[in-house]
Amino acid sequence: MGDRRRRPHFAAALAATDLGDTGHDAFRRFEYVLTYDRALVLSIAQSLMARVLPS
Repeated sequence: MGDRRRRPHFAAALAATDLGDTGHDAFRRFEYVLTYDRALVLSIAQSLMARVLPS
């Protein structure tokens, strides 16, 4: 049946950070990046998982 650990053909990540605006949510600003670079997407995923999984 082949290798069961097949890699997806598509990788994308949208990462954003709050610029610290105050006031109504509709007027808050964010800095963001959209990437399709597989290595960067995996790095972002590992970083996020490290924050939510217990060590």
